[in-house]
Amino acid sequence: MDLPSDIVIGGSIKQGVVYYFREGSFDSEDSHFFVVLNRNATTDSFIYFVNATSQVDKAKFRIEKQKLPPETLVIIGPSECSILTKLSAFDCNSVTKKHVSELLRLVEEEALVIKGEMPKECLDKLVSATKKSPLVENRAKKKI
Repeated sequence: MDLPSDIVIGGSIKQGVVYYFREGSFDSEDSHFFVVLNRNATTDSFIYFVNATSQVDKAKFRIEKQKLPPETLVIIGPSECSILTKLSAFDCNSVTKKHVSELLRLVEEEALVIKGEMPKECLDKLVSATKKSPLVENRAKKKI
């Protein structure tokens, strides 16, 4: 029996949950891991995410090229977070914002998979790095 999308999202959404979906604004056709950053995700209308990329060297290069604080790039491997299948970089200067209705649509289209929860130590690194970013809006920082 398939659950309604609002039950799927409402029952899973909280800080640290990892979703797997394709982001239309990315150049890549591949799906990515996205980590929910919002402290109060169950009541917020907009959800803020950071996403993983396995292209760690490219992510490091972008941070250096843009002269962004190195602590805003978080590298996490499968030994720290079993959800990840490869060493992954999270550029915490690049936050994806989605309205809850967009997540509901992804569930209805069977285009979003709930992968589990990010371990607390890893989540803490992502939140801290995002708060240190000079590019992330204060509005977003207040929500995480």
